[in-house]
Amino acid sequence: MKKTLILTILLLIPCRVNALDIVNAKFRYTPAFEDPIKEKFYYKDEYFIKSSKIEDIHLLTMSYNLAISTFEVENTKYVTELYETIGFKNIKTEGINDNTIGTAIAHKKIENYDLVTVAIRGGQYQTEWANNFIVGKNGNAKGFNDSSKIVNKRIKEYIKTNKLKNVKLWIVGYSRAGAIANLTGVYINNHLKEFKTKENNLFVYTFEAPAVSIDKKTYNNIYNIKNKNDIVPFAYPSNWGFYTNGKLIEIGKNKKITVTYGLLNETEANEVEINKFLTNYFNWLTQNLSRETYYEELEQPLNELATIFFNKSPLEREKIYNLFSENLLNSIILDLNFQNEYLNDENLELMYNYNYLYYDLTKAIINKLDNFKNNENFVFTDEEYETLKYNLYPIVKTLGPIIYKDYIEEHSMNHFKTLIKNIDKIVINHYPQHNLEILHNMDSNYNLRDNNMVFYIIMLIVCIATLITYNIYCEKKNK
Repeated sequence: MKKTLILTILLLIPCRVNALDIVNAKFRYTPAFEDPIKEKFYYKDEYFIKSSKIEDIHLLTMSYNLAISTFEVENTKYVTELYETIGFKNIKTEGINDNTIGTAIAHKKIENYDLVTVAIRGGQYQTEWANNFIVGKNGNAKGFNDSSKIVNKRIKEYIKTNKLKNVKLWIVGYSRAGAIANLTGVYINNHLKEFKTKENNLFVYTFEAPAVSIDKKTYNNIYNIKNKNDIVPFAYPSNWGFYTNGKLIEIGKNKKITVTYGLLNETEANEVEINKFLTNYFNWLTQNLSRETYYEELEQPLNELATIFFNKSPLEREKIYNLFSENLLNSIILDLNFQNEYLNDENLELMYNYNYLYYDLTKAIINKLDNFKNNENFVFTDEEYETLKYNLYPIVKTLGPIIYKDYIEEHSMNHFKTLIKNIDKIVINHYPQHNLEILHNMDSNYNLRDNNMVFYIIMLIVCIATLITYNIYCEKKNK
């Protein structure tokens, strides 16, 4: 009986030691449209002992935590704190205040390996986000590819500077940064010796990233994690010849979220699941807008407007959003003369065939914007406003015929109107806090404390029962 008691106690020891192996702490990040917050995380060096081709939900969630810890305006405190908490050193941050790409690189020793981690900034951007609109005429999407080349160079310089030899690489990114991480992973897979690593030692985790690679190959050490209801992974479609290159892990599969069709006849309103609508929407859009046309007509205007937007502070960006989504839109909705002149069926048909009428429409929109110059939401400098006005016409001229074609040909659903009508419900699926909650529900680590508590309660009951049984046995034996 003594042996049974001792064995029971010994069973508790490895469980407790295993719990001590886990770094259980909190990190900071900035959620979408909210103030910075703290969230718990669980980290173990053991994540990197096995092959990178073995899927690990705990490493996946930790990679997400690291990716979103880069979400900080003009600073790197959050990601630096996280690195230091889990034992990484020689932290080097670059590109935080320019228009290229922000990265934080660090390393630590695990057994006989040097684990180098690369966190690419994927939120709270500066003007680098405007490069998302630079697609290029051919090859990988240019804005992302140029940034990936910069990341590749920084990694190689870091390895050389720190004289690292036997390297494992852990690369993470969210949204734009996820697309860059994907391209970086593809390049490293094809140039392993340059990075002093091996295929099984490259761990790449991308989250909510658009497809920007023309390479169709799938690499088993790259993981592309996507919420099926997120619009961003749809942004650069396969119709344009773009792909992601990792094993797809779809999250939010059990969440059925619907949008309401933007019908011409509102009495016939219907609903469709968001992921089905997004698939339908981008198929429609890219059938009517080729990569070549986008490159020639839209790339530069959209890039210049995005540069203006991301040069602003978060508060100013919110004001610009309100200027267009509330002030300007409501002004058009309430202006019957504007609608009769520019949005009636006869004029829409004329505009579809005559480009000069798009100039008149652009001028009318600018006149409306002029009326809001004294509004608190109008935060443009004179130079920025002139740039906005100059670039508005090619956008209206290129997208106008596509929207009109959708208007007259789609009897069951107006794609563009459906998108605008449901935009708030759609974009929330890209918010980092939304996807963090989904991952927490998938990862048993985030119930670790509760699971351990239950385990120890059961073990305590077993121990007490064993002691009572042993005492009864001893009493009987003494009699």
